[in-house]
Amino acid sequence: MRTYQPLPQPRYYRERVGEFLIVTGLWREDGRITRYDGAASLSFGKVPQVIGWEFSRDYLRGRCRRVAAEMVPPEWHRSLDRYIDERGV
Repeated sequence: MRTYQPLPQPRYYRERVGEFLIVTGLWREDGRITRYDGAASLSFGKVPQVIGWEFSRDYLRGRCRRVAAEMVPPEWHRSLDRYIDERGV
């Protein structure tokens, strides 16, 4: 059975190519974390776009590193805030 658990605080990550990710919750199957729920940034010009995404544990461990919220550029935070508001996270 797959169950969803929202995180009390979002977790921020930076992908190797420089894009930012946020994780807002996690999916469990048989008690194990199998996927992370959140969003990824995509750079188109100067304003980043944000799309909802599910991340695997291997992807986050192999291609990303966790960063503090203060390390996320302000323009990306604004896009992220819109994503969170629209989803009601």
